[in-house]
Parts: sequence; C-alpha cells; structure tokens
Amino acid sequence: MANNDPTNTALYDNADIYVAALGSPIPADAATAFSGAWSLAGIVDGDTGIALAHSADKSNHHTWNGLLYKVGRKNELMQFKFTVVEDNAVTRAIIWPGSGAGVIVRRSPANIMLGFETREGGKVKRYVTTQYAQVDVDGDITMGNSDPTKYSLVATIFP
Repeated sequence: MANNDPTNTALYDNADIYVAALGSPIPADAATAFSGAWSLAGIVDGDTGIALAHSADKSNHHTWNGLLYKVGRKNELMQFKFTVVEDNAVTRAIIWPGSGAGVIVRRSPANIMLGFETREGGKVKRYVTTQYAQVDVDGDITMGNSDPTKYSLVATIFP
C-alpha cells in the first residue's frame, strides 16, 4: 500500500443542495458558509446521490496513414442529477416554476444558481454555479403510500 492512500477516498455521510437567485454572492471557499441569499432544497435522497455528467460530441482527425493527430469537441454539456424528497417552497419553485398554490402552469425552467455540497467528517466538497443553471424533472414523479414521493431532477449548467 505504499502508493495507496484510503484517506483520498470519499463516502459522503451528508449532502445539501443550495438554490439562489442570479447574482447571489458565492462563498469564497468550502469553509465559508453560504449567505442568507441561498436556500436549502431540503432532504436529498442518499441512495441516488448526486451525479455529475459530462458529455460532448467528439470527432477524431487522422493523418493519411491513420494516425490520430487531433480530437475536436463541440456541443459540450455538464449536468448534475439529484433527487429531493421534500415538497417545500424551494423545491416547488424549481420543479414548478411560475406555478402557485393549487395551480400548475406550463413548465419553463427558471435561471437560478445552484450549490452542491457533500461532507464526510471534516471534508467538504463543493460545486457552485458561477453563471446559471436550469432544472428539469428527470422522469416521473410517483406518489404512493409505501415510499416517499421522490423528485428526480437534472440541472443543466451553463458556462
């Protein structure tokens, strides 16, 4: 185990997702608390976790004799997938933007800022959008009597 260091691994025992209006102050580092401009999205489903997905269309370019000399990338996309289980003012605003009490209007995702924070003991890892994100429901919302209602969401991050 000379080159292996198990302290460099992570099994997060807690996570939070923060939501804020565009232009809200971003904490200077992971030790700095989020300001009052940021609101918690509520309980995050630990079984599904928070998944960060990157994708891009890539094209390989080869010389006459078939050697790779360049890789082109376009249409890059970065998304965070997560599941919340609370129905509160923050989650309703991102799941049903523009809707009111008892009235659901056609979804048009709002431009918001997001902060993703995971913790293991004293270790904190954060991702915070510096521009904006748009959140969409990722699949069905199922309401039942044996499992809590889960809202699977996907946040598209704009650079």
